[in-house]
Amino acid sequence: MNEKDTSLNLIRNFLKKIKYLSKEEKEVLRKLIERGRVTGFLFYEEIAQALEKMPITDEEIDEMFILLQKLQVKFGEKERLEKIKGKLVRKGVEEGEVVELKNPIQSYLSTIGSVDLLSPREEIELAKAIAHGSEEEKKLAKEKLLKANLRLVVSIAKRYTGHGLSFLDLIQEGNLGLIRAAEKFDYRRGFRFSTYATWWIRQAITRALADQSRLIRVPVHMIDSIGKIEKASKELMQELGREPTYREIVERTGISEKKISKYLRLAQQPLSLEMPVGDEEESRLENFIEDNRHLTPEGESLNQYYKEQIEKVLNKLTPREQEILKYRMGLDGEYPHTLEEVGTIFGVTRERIRQVEAKAKRKLAQYLKQLEKEEGTLEEEEFLEDNEEEEEGD
Repeated sequence: MNEKDTSLNLIRNFLKKIKYLSKEEKEVLRKLIERGRVTGFLFYEEIAQALEKMPITDEEIDEMFILLQKLQVKFGEKERLEKIKGKLVRKGVEEGEVVELKNPIQSYLSTIGSVDLLSPREEIELAKAIAHGSEEEKKLAKEKLLKANLRLVVSIAKRYTGHGLSFLDLIQEGNLGLIRAAEKFDYRRGFRFSTYATWWIRQAITRALADQSRLIRVPVHMIDSIGKIEKASKELMQELGREPTYREIVERTGISEKKISKYLRLAQQPLSLEMPVGDEEESRLENFIEDNRHLTPEGESLNQYYKEQIEKVLNKLTPREQEILKYRMGLDGEYPHTLEEVGTIFGVTRERIRQVEAKAKRKLAQYLKQLEKEEGTLEEEEFLEDNEEEEEGD
C-alpha cells in the first residue's frame, strides 16, 4: 500500500469514529483534511469555521489534530507557507486563491508557530526572573513566557468560535488572560505554567463572550451552561432526527428543566425591526407586528357605544354628582381619584364627597332597575303581539 492509500485509510477511519455528523458534514470535513494533506498546511481559522456549526466533541477535535499531524500537515509555519505558495503558483493556481495567506490571523499564526515551546526547567527559570529579577529581567522573562504560550491561547480560543465573537477577538481576549496568568503564576506550587494559564485564558474568553457577544448581557456563569445545552441539543438532533424535548436535554446535560428553559430564553438574540422579510427584501419585520397600543375599528366602535350609554345614564344625575363620579371612577380620561383629592378639587371634606358619591350611586341603581323593568315589559308585550299575529295567521 502506497503513502497516499495509507493517508486515505486514516482519513476514512477517523470519519467513521465521528458519531453525530451528517453525510454532508462528514464530506465537508473530509475535503478539509484532504486539502491539508495535498497542500501540506491548514489554518486554525478555516478549521474553526468548518467545525463551529458541527456537533463534534472536544475529544474528536483533538483526534482530528492528531490525524493532521500524522498526515504531516503544518499550521502556519512561515517558511513552509512560502514554499507552498511558490508550488501552487507554479502549478498554475490563480494568485487570488493564495492572497488569503496574507490576512491578519494567518500572519499571526505564522509568527507564533515559529516560537519554541518551553521545558519545565525553563518555565521555572523565567518565573523566578519575573518574581525576583530586576525590572529589565522581569520584562524580558515575562515576554518570553508569553510568546512561548501564545499557541495555547489559540488552541483554547478555537473551542469558543461560533458564539458571537470572531476568532481574532477570542484570541485577543485569551491573550489578556495569559498576561494575567504570567503575573500571578507561582512556580513554587509545582505545576506547569500551561496548566495554570488555561484557567485564566478560559475565564477571560468566557467573560468577553458574556460582555461583548450579545446586545443583552448574559451573566458569565451562564455562558458555559448555555454552550453545554446548545451542544447537547445538536447531538440529540443528529441522533433522533428531530428537535429534542427538554426532558431529553435534561438527561443528557444534568441541568434542570426549569434552568434549561431559562437559559434558552436568554440565549435568543434580539431581532431588528428593520430586518428584511421575504425574498424581495422590500418589507420589514415591523410591518408584520401587531400594534397593541391602539384599538381595532371594532374596538373603537364598541368603546364609543359604551361612552354614549354611560353618558345617557349619568344624565340622570345633577352636574355636581356627574363630576364627582367621573373623578372617582376615572371616566373621561381621568385616573380614579381618592376621596381626599376630589374633596380638595370641590373644596369640601372627604366625608361630604363620600356622601354625594353614595347618593349618586343609589340614583343610578334605581334608574337601572327601572330600565330593566321597562325593557322586560317591552319584551313581554312584543312576545304577546307576535303570538297574536301567529294565531290570526292560523
